Amino acid sequence: MMAGRKIGDRAPVAHSGFSCRRVARALGGVVALLLAAGVLRTAGAAEFEARLAWVDRMVLSTPLSGVVRGVHVSPGDRVAAGSLLVELDGNAWQAAVKRSEAEVVKTREDLAEAERELERARELFDRTVMSSHDLQLAEIAHSRARAAYDAAVAGFERARLDLRYSRVEAPFEAKVLAVQVLPGSVVVSRMRAQPLVVVARAGVMAAVARILPDRLPALEGVREVEVEVNGKKFRGEVRHIALEPDTEGGYAMEVRFQPDDSIQWRAGLPARLITP
Repeated sequence: MMAGRKIGDRAPVAHSGFSCRRVARALGGVVALLLAAGVLRTAGAAEFEARLAWVDRMVLSTPLSGVVRGVHVSPGDRVAAGSLLVELDGNAWQAAVKRSEAEVVKTREDLAEAERELERARELFDRTVMSSHDLQLAEIAHSRARAAYDAAVAGFERARLDLRYSRVEAPFEAKVLAVQVLPGSVVVSRMRAQPLVVVARAGVMAAVARILPDRLPALEGVREVEVEVNGKKFRGEVRHIALEPDTEGGYAMEVRFQPDDSIQWRAGLPARLITP
């Protein structure tokens, strides 16, 4: 027995090491749980406050003036590409199409007759039976018939285009954000096209953050980030970071992600971007 040690004294070294290992394992388990729950972030992670925005937001209109015959969508609707959204009363344009089509038929026949007359005149001229002046008159008549036919074809295409413009269709699969006319409304688009429907691309949202210059290096090479909205997380793709600053010196970063129907999506809602 060593001097100075009492019976019953415990050796602290062995127990101290055992206790440290137990504490380390326990803390490691806690940290793993916190990381899994998203409470702790890795040292290289960065967070940025953002706002939701629509993707490919468009205000649809028509260059024509007329009376609205029908409105076929409501705000919040999701429509396929090419779906009819709003239509004007197209009776006048349908009549114009029929009238111009008839003009095409008439001028085509006139052109065919002028071509026959020109061919006949050339034969007679070659046989020295017709003078050069008469041949020139046949050529002029043929040119005029050709010009009339081309003008009729152009008028027909313009009438068809006007008829198509009387129908406002979805340019892509879209979510309807706003409808700004009612059936019976008068649309006047002589000086400026009147807004009719506002849409955005369906199935995708954007989270836009304002990045200060000193934080740009942390985003170098980052292509994917986590988008957190209302406690839900989504995988986001960094589409671009602006090359020019805004008026306050920040750079806009746009991240796109696919939302689900669990949230009522609205532009301007807060979001958080978390880098890996």
